[in-house]
Amino acid sequence: NLAKLLLSGEGINYDFDRAMENYKLAAEQGLAEAQLNLAKMYHYGPSDIQNYFKAYALYKKSAKQGMHEAEFNLGLMAHYGRGTNKDYVKAMNHYMNASAESIPEADLNIAFLHHYGLGTSVNYGKSFEYFTKAAKYNFPQAQYHLGLHYRNGEGVKKDLDQANYWFEKAASQNLDEAKLM
Repeated sequence: NLAKLLLSGEGINYDFDRAMENYKLAAEQGLAEAQLNLAKMYHYGPSDIQNYFKAYALYKKSAKQGMHEAEFNLGLMAHYGRGTNKDYVKAMNHYMNASAESIPEADLNIAFLHHYGLGTSVNYGKSFEYFTKAAKYNFPQAQYHLGLHYRNGEGVKKDLDQANYWFEKAASQNLDEAKLM
């Protein structure tokens, strides 16, 4: 669509403002993808247009229409208290919905919530399960945390060889914490 082309600059001059106007028109007509893309502009765009409350409202509309990325972003907003109150339980629910639709970043965040006991009790078995899922997508933070689980025997039998394997994988992706292990 025109808004995507305006944002990418492919075959047309890049124009953020015109793209935003086109997304607004399409979002007002109830198009879920336009709602998602406009929400991302409000969420991640230049500071002068950032509006977390508008982003949150648009993500909700988009998620209700089955846009799984919107569901994940609702989780982020609840997790960090942007556009809504910080609520780890609500974040977990959004992440679980996104995970069920194969959004791997959701698996990573579910793992963190279980690992650190945010909105739930600490559950190393669950955090290990979700870090394992996320590590399959080469997220260095997941790989690093798997190393911690294996090193400390949390949620899995202690295995220093496995710990070093995961630390090395994370370090090869320039994760500084892993380089120190």
